[in-house]
Amino acid sequence: MQFDWKEVSEAGLIYSWTVCHHTFHPAFSDDAPYTLLTVQLEEGPRLVAPFRHSTTLNIRLGLPVRAGFELIDKELTLPFFKPA
Repeated sequence: MQFDWKEVSEAGLIYSWTVCHHTFHPAFSDDAPYTLLTVQLEEGPRLVAPFRHSTTLNIRLGLPVRAGFELIDKELTLPFFKPA
């Protein structure tokens, strides 16, 4: 099977989510509890990333969201989602 990189939009719909109360790595302990979304991007792939700028009270299946990107350092940038 061969894969290629393809540019996609930042838009998608919430497919699923979970609220994490226990972190898998100490670097995330200050953020707990945090919400991870699985988002179906407009082009088809699904992406898992944290939900920012909102609360779990307004999450619902099919909610439109947009991806953002957080520069951690010069070698690492991580995605997150925010309400569209």
